[in-house]
Amino acid sequence: MDIFGHFLNIFEHFFIKIFKKNIPSYIALFNCYKMNIDELTEKCKLLEQENTELKEHLKRYTAPASSKNYYEKHKEQIKERRKTHNVTKPSPEKSKEYARKYYLKKKEEKQKEKELAAQNI
Repeated sequence: MDIFGHFLNIFEHFFIKIFKKNIPSYIALFNCYKMNIDELTEKCKLLEQENTELKEHLKRYTAPASSKNYYEKHKEQIKERRKTHNVTKPSPEKSKEYARKYYLKKKEEKQKEKELAAQNI
């Protein structure tokens, strides 16, 4: 028997000795109180169990040691991947070409809008 159960037994005996007149009603009151405490202790145990399960689940995603080991073992592969997947900027000639195409396209759109506006008037 745990300490809490032992305390409840002592409290029950003490309770009966003090209130000898209306023992049945006091015992009923005490049993209701005891039942609520039992329910609360069960609920507390369930919540503690759920908490430990969630902590274990969280360790999978926040474990720094495993990721550190992975990066130490695969350092060269990761560097190679970074080189191949790195998006590079186009050369200055290409960027000038793209800018020119964009400018000409916008110029055409403005001309079409002016022609439509002149036809609608």
